[in-house]
Amino acid sequence: MGRLLFFAALRAWLGYVRACAGALYALLFLGVCIADCDAACPPAGAVALAAAWRVVGGRARACGGQPRRDRADRPIWADVLPAALMACRTNEAVTEHLEHRKSNKSKDEEGVDRMTSDNKTRMKRAKRGWRITAFLLTVCLMLASFAGCGAAKLDPAAEAIVITSLSQLENESFAGFDQLRTLDLRAVSVDAARVDALRAALPNCAILWNVPIASASFDSTSGEIVLPQDCSAADLAGLRHFSTLTRVDATACAVDAAFADAAAGYPNIAFVWNATIGGVAVRSTDTTLDLAGAEAVSPEQVAPLLLGLPLLKQIDCSDTGWSADGLATLQRAYPNIEFVCDVEVFGARVPASTETLDLSGVQVDLDALPEALALLPALTQVNLEGQQASFAQMDALMAAFPQITFSFSFELFSREMTTQTTELDLTGYPLSSPEEFAAKLVYLPNLTHANLSHSGLTNEQMEQLMEQFPDIKFVWVIMIGAWEVRTDITAFSKGNRTVFPNGMGRFTGKGKTNFYNEDIQVLKYCTDLVYLDLGHGNRISDISVLAQLKKLRVLIVSMNKIVDISPLAELKELECLEIYQNQITDISPVAALPKLRYLNCSATLFEDITPLLGMTNLEMLWFVNVRNVTKEQRQQLSDALPDCNICFSANSSGEGGWTGNGLYIEYQTAFGLPYKKR
Repeated sequence: MGRLLFFAALRAWLGYVRACAGALYALLFLGVCIADCDAACPPAGAVALAAAWRVVGGRARACGGQPRRDRADRPIWADVLPAALMACRTNEAVTEHLEHRKSNKSKDEEGVDRMTSDNKTRMKRAKRGWRITAFLLTVCLMLASFAGCGAAKLDPAAEAIVITSLSQLENESFAGFDQLRTLDLRAVSVDAARVDALRAALPNCAILWNVPIASASFDSTSGEIVLPQDCSAADLAGLRHFSTLTRVDATACAVDAAFADAAAGYPNIAFVWNATIGGVAVRSTDTTLDLAGAEAVSPEQVAPLLLGLPLLKQIDCSDTGWSADGLATLQRAYPNIEFVCDVEVFGARVPASTETLDLSGVQVDLDALPEALALLPALTQVNLEGQQASFAQMDALMAAFPQITFSFSFELFSREMTTQTTELDLTGYPLSSPEEFAAKLVYLPNLTHANLSHSGLTNEQMEQLMEQFPDIKFVWVIMIGAWEVRTDITAFSKGNRTVFPNGMGRFTGKGKTNFYNEDIQVLKYCTDLVYLDLGHGNRISDISVLAQLKKLRVLIVSMNKIVDISPLAELKELECLEIYQNQITDISPVAALPKLRYLNCSATLFEDITPLLGMTNLEMLWFVNVRNVTKEQRQQLSDALPDCNICFSANSSGEGGWTGNGLYIEYQTAFGLPYKKR
């Protein structure tokens, strides 16, 4: 029993080996067929083996991630079936060859006349086995093909995928591809519908593909493209697939109104094309376009066609019959293009490029004026003086055309004036409030000076106007003790008990003639003062307000109760200063006055003369009865200022020739006072 089992196993093993040998033999002849090798050639076995390996290896690569482009999409039986059939036919030829060899051998052997019947039987079985093996191999390969040796599966964890075969997209929903950021389809041909579907499935993924437009296709990442000649308006819909496109060259296309309208739907893309407008051919490189006398064409038809003519600078549209609104629309849409045409404005023809328009001598319909002005985009000034415009009409025009300066004629505060008025004198005109006046200043944009003397407004209300309109010089009347003066007065002296020159003020006799600190605070409004005399018999101790009078050249504050003169350091224009008979203890602030030439500091209390030693610009220094200065210090002054006329002794502080200073006559005249030589 054991021997029988052994022989049965041995027979089965030999059958398996024979089957494997048959399969290998079939593969060898399959390689012979594919490699187109001669079966009778001596090295046929080696060549056939190499060819078979090439077929099998190629198919293995097709099933992997690197398919051969010429075979990846062909079923395996398309290669195997013809080869297998050839292998069967070749097998028969080999069998006959072996029989022939055995026959020759048997003839050569002595004592053998023919092959035995057993050998013939084995040979027939071998032939049948080889045919069965080749047939089974073919069936197996066909089943392997049908079983789905296809493209490699895509990696759901990938951030970027490049598709090289459409088979990679088959039955792929892209569910779970959350990390995918770039899907490159540029190696295959896809349509917009498939791309849209992929975008819906992969909303966070950039899909790169070749976008078909007419007869051409373009990389979806292109920044500039040149459209083919057969591109139509409908084809421009493909431009929506470009995210970085900035320029489109359509010079080869037949551009019409529909094409231009479609292009207008892409405001972020600059188009360039050639076109025909009103029967006039215009190229993308042209800078001017002459439509004068051309075929009738409306501004609405022209507007989209200009989109692809970026170099145009001027269009002559004379005699086109365009409406004011139509031309204005074009001008707003294309502000860099000059539209040259004559425009009729209330019976007069003016160029559309007009910048200044004078309608002062023309009968103007102010209600129809806005339509006419819309045809003149270059306008900056319009003169309507002589036209009786209401404030409502003026407001409407200024609001509609803020770039235009209008000159109107109108009646304001019972006075005839224009928007060009620079000075306004409302002396004696009663004003109820600063707001009443401020509301009308909008019609006086060029106003620089306003005299509101005796208008009824208080100092505080005038301050309000000054803050609201800092570019306007306001003038009104203030009271300084018993004196009534205008705020633009240039010379004031309490020694004048009549009228000041040029009607700048007068002595009323009602009020104080000797001032205290509070009486001089109104001087802050008199910033035009050049000559000021507050001396002789006053009670002033604080002169801080004087620091605001930057134009002062002459200041007299003698015979007061002043201790601190530090505010005077701000008066850089000061040339003549009288501060005698005050309680001044520090003279150093005068050293900050670069233009000071005449200084009278007699009868003061300071001790340190050091600040005066460097004042080499001084021409006259009155130093009478300065008690705290020693004789040696006086000599030190004389040595330090050799070119200065220094007076150490006189009958009084203002005598000894002080009135002979170079400005005395000048300021006495400005004060309206006679010149008296002392």
